[in-house]
Amino acid sequence: MCFAGLVRTGCLETDIQIRVIKDAPTCKVCNNDKGNLTIHFPTYKFVSGTFHAPEWYSHEKYYCRQCGLLWATYFDDLDHKAYGQKYREANYDEHRRPTEDRMIAAPKLLRLIVEKAGDGRFLDYGVGYNSPYIYELRGRDIDLWGCDISTGINYSRYVKRIPVDDLPQGSFHGLYSLDVAEHLIDIIGEYQRQKDLLCDGGLILHSTYWLHEMWRTEDLFPALPALINPWHISICSDITMSYIANRVGLEYLGAIKLPTDTGCGYLLRKPGRLPSNILNRLIALSRIDKHLKYVEKAYRP
Repeated sequence: MCFAGLVRTGCLETDIQIRVIKDAPTCKVCNNDKGNLTIHFPTYKFVSGTFHAPEWYSHEKYYCRQCGLLWATYFDDLDHKAYGQKYREANYDEHRRPTEDRMIAAPKLLRLIVEKAGDGRFLDYGVGYNSPYIYELRGRDIDLWGCDISTGINYSRYVKRIPVDDLPQGSFHGLYSLDVAEHLIDIIGEYQRQKDLLCDGGLILHSTYWLHEMWRTEDLFPALPALINPWHISICSDITMSYIANRVGLEYLGAIKLPTDTGCGYLLRKPGRLPSNILNRLIALSRIDKHLKYVEKAYRP
């Protein structure tokens, strides 16, 4: 099968041809090895407004017909250090995206977690160059931490480098990420790591893409940058997340709408119950709201 990519003004520079072949390796999540698809993407350039990505190279991804995972394997041999260095060299400096929207979106994800989990300790999983907001919220008495794998981050006591630095296991009431879940190489291993970081009853909230919304008809593959980007190597569907939760021992609470650039994400919970204090929850939400008013005024005057 061969599908012509649709041109979207300001997104794809030229028409693209996407080839789909009925022959792919075993799925990383559900271990299905029957009927999976290989999808070949050509070289092209992505432009959005003033943002110009480095040229996206020709590559292949695979699609599991059982659990709905779209994944790639070309980074599988890299450890966290090597992948972090490679990502920084290709994307981090002159090609990195503006921080303004992320400085607003990340605290909004934190606010959603606090609404559901109450006050406690929280972790931005893959904080990246957005790390300054960690200290701003810590200055408002929010027990917020960050972690990442990139060599380009200024690490500290509260912003840790994975897997070099240790994070306090079993102590986080919630962890969340902004545009990180689609970059995970070892999908099951990463969700197991996240589970181990949580208290019983702790929440996981990932702002990422819904494959089940973007690709609804197998015979018509959408030419969307989110799917074609070679750095997006783990794009999940609603069914995928159910399989992940079952394998790792989490409760999958469903796909939810989010106030981020993807507009959507997934919510999971570690079995158990968190202690709840309504007053502490309200105080934490008030502090986050004050921070959001500050950043929205600073970045969107």
